[in-house]
Amino acid sequence: MRSKFSLVFLASFLLVSCSSGKKASQEKPAENQSSVTGVMREFYTDLKKLEPYLSSQKRFDAKANQVPIQTALRHMADVSKSSLDQHMLKLPGFRASREVLQEHLVGTAQAFEGGNKEYARWMAKSTYGICMTCHVQMNWQSSLSTQEKSESFDSKFEKAEWLYLTREFKGAYNLFAEVIVSYPKNTNHEQLESALNRNLAIVARNRQDPEQGVEDFTKILKNRKLPPPLRKSIEAWIGEFQAWKNQEYCKNQSDFIEAKCLYDRAQAFATEDLDRQAVVYLRLSGIIYKRLNEDLPSEQTQSLLLWLATCDRHLKENLLYPLSEMYLKECIVKDPKTSVAKACYKELEDAIVVSFSGSLGTNIPPDVKAQLKRYKSLIETSKKK
Repeated sequence: MRSKFSLVFLASFLLVSCSSGKKASQEKPAENQSSVTGVMREFYTDLKKLEPYLSSQKRFDAKANQVPIQTALRHMADVSKSSLDQHMLKLPGFRASREVLQEHLVGTAQAFEGGNKEYARWMAKSTYGICMTCHVQMNWQSSLSTQEKSESFDSKFEKAEWLYLTREFKGAYNLFAEVIVSYPKNTNHEQLESALNRNLAIVARNRQDPEQGVEDFTKILKNRKLPPPLRKSIEAWIGEFQAWKNQEYCKNQSDFIEAKCLYDRAQAFATEDLDRQAVVYLRLSGIIYKRLNEDLPSEQTQSLLLWLATCDRHLKENLLYPLSEMYLKECIVKDPKTSVAKACYKELEDAIVVSFSGSLGTNIPPDVKAQLKRYKSLIETSKKK
């Protein structure tokens, strides 16, 4: 039987495939791509070596296993650093995921070497979420064939998750639909909610198909045993898909102008319309992913990064490693003298203040304050030039 851990480990290897949906005109020469592939194959080899130990805390803690675990973790951290010079991973859409992945792997190795084995094991198992920040950037047609056998899973839900992970969006969408239909007989509430959100993301962001959204979610509503809160969310999704289908807003525009229009629409939603807002943010993120790595004027790229940070923050898909702050930092560094850079800095500063605020007030660590100061100085220095 396939363990869930093998799904997690293959995810890290799949990071290399994030550019597979790009047009040839947007890619660098083949040798550059193969170089990234070689780095990630090394990475995958280490992850497969770790798999037996990560499935059990007892095996992970065993003295006899310390050397192979430490060797693999340290090598993964080193491999992640070696990818920094690859052109593909320097592109705005991928740099944030790459930097987060590197920080995560270095931290995992350090935690293990420092004796915090339980935390190190948890960190290694959490790689899945980071890799997905890259994989969701692909369109409906993108897929990835692997040599992993896929016929043995604990459930349809687990197989659907596997297909989603490997960017087989068509197969994942169909299986998630079966999971949804089988509620409550063969699907629990947690699986139902996850499957609904996965298919919402696929149809709104990857497929960009409002007609399919209206049709499929309307069918789902026929299940009278749906939990009332989820039923309410589905009704809201259908309403937004219908407005999108009827081209009631943001129609016949270029991608950048449409993205700005969608951003404004999402911002205008009141707190009681968060479900409709989610559809707009998913649609917006799909458009941004499609354009972010193209050769655009600096200020347009910065705007896309600012809007993508907002999508990430509101959708909350990456709870372990939210990328919104990374997108904002990338926005500032790209061209500090623009007005968009200033807006990105304001968003970054506000996000950090909120993160370190509680009942006892705001307590921002010194290193975080120093980091903020560096970004602020970039903007202020650019004014003087």
